[in-house]
Amino acid sequence: MTDIYDDIQTILETTLYNITDIPDIAWENLSYTPTTGVSYVKPRFLPTIKSPSVLGPSPLEYYQGIFLIDCMVPENNGRSAGSALVSKVLTAFAPSSDLTVDDNTHILIRYAERDQGFV
Repeated sequence: MTDIYDDIQTILETTLYNITDIPDIAWENLSYTPTTGVSYVKPRFLPTIKSPSVLGPSPLEYYQGIFLIDCMVPENNGRSAGSALVSKVLTAFAPSSDLTVDDNTHILIRYAERDQGFV
């Protein structure tokens, strides 16, 4: 049996990878050197809570976590470049999306939000 966290991270990363026209992806725990003037995204998987989904004997497990995706765009391209990239990502991870790992494992996206920032 595989680790459920590996399954969850795999389906989230696969969903990110399958976004049309996604720029380079700086995967966790892999060496990545950004190219000047080129956009990229940097995902991080942060499991937070594991709890029974209901009270009683042998309940299903409920897992919560954060899939944080930093979207990096080159300087001096204006706000719209970053907004377009973020919109693509948010569309792929829209709230109420149900990502299926297998017949017994489903990932429900409960919320997706954006933040504005500069590095």
